[in-house]
Amino acid sequence: MPLAKLEYQKVIPGKRIGRYIDESSQDDLWDIPEETEVEIRNARLLDGLSWTTAGFELLHAPSTMKNFRDDDEVQKVYYAEVEQLLKDTLEKAGSKVEQVMVFDHTIRSSTASNLNTLGAKASMAGPVTRVHVDYNEVSAPKRLQQLAERPGYTGVQLRADAEKVLGSGQRFAFINVWCSIEMVYPDRIGSRFALPKKNSSAHKWFYYPEMKMEECLMFSCFDSRQDGPRFVFHCAFDDQTASSDIPRRSIEVRAIVIFNEYLMVR
Repeated sequence: MPLAKLEYQKVIPGKRIGRYIDESSQDDLWDIPEETEVEIRNARLLDGLSWTTAGFELLHAPSTMKNFRDDDEVQKVYYAEVEQLLKDTLEKAGSKVEQVMVFDHTIRSSTASNLNTLGAKASMAGPVTRVHVDYNEVSAPKRLQQLAERPGYTGVQLRADAEKVLGSGQRFAFINVWCSIEMVYPDRIGSRFALPKKNSSAHKWFYYPEMKMEECLMFSCFDSRQDGPRFVFHCAFDDQTASSDIPRRSIEVRAIVIFNEYLMVR
């Protein structure tokens, strides 16, 4: 089985884990990687991996996009394509979907070094090599409320009553869609889950090599339903079998899904 070196989170007793995004560091947060060698499985060779069983799924999804560097075209064309793709995929899996909204995206390039673009036009970010998942049980409801209260930097605003969704136990999820193409923020404090290397030998890692432009990978970053896959930890890694002389670019879009399903409110 192939081996890969992943960056886990180094734990320092007495120190808070985190980093500032688009702000100067105040030396109160520590974000130090700890490289760990793990086994990684070629998911193309495995059966039974799907959204319902694993929290991620490889989809065949050709796009009509002409230029992914054109943010206006991405928001007008690609957002709508991804929203329909997620709705169709989730309903095919048996879920009842009320609303899907893509709220932002990032173009990533293997030649870029910055990790975030924060909406800067025609900008690109580098790959994120740290093992992480974008939200946790604290930050996901807060992000839902923020998206319902005011538009994000893309101008998109959630058409939902956040207090009603959260108070009624209505199911919601944050889903990322990644496609290969040719957390202290200024306005909020974000939080997510990171992994220390302590139990890395028990983790199972998967990847899809040689992804084509007509393929995309959807994966869960948070799901308020607790009886299935809720969080899919993910990161970039150096694939030693891939060509290193050709720069790679990808687009990742982030969506929130409101379901016509209600969970037990504790």
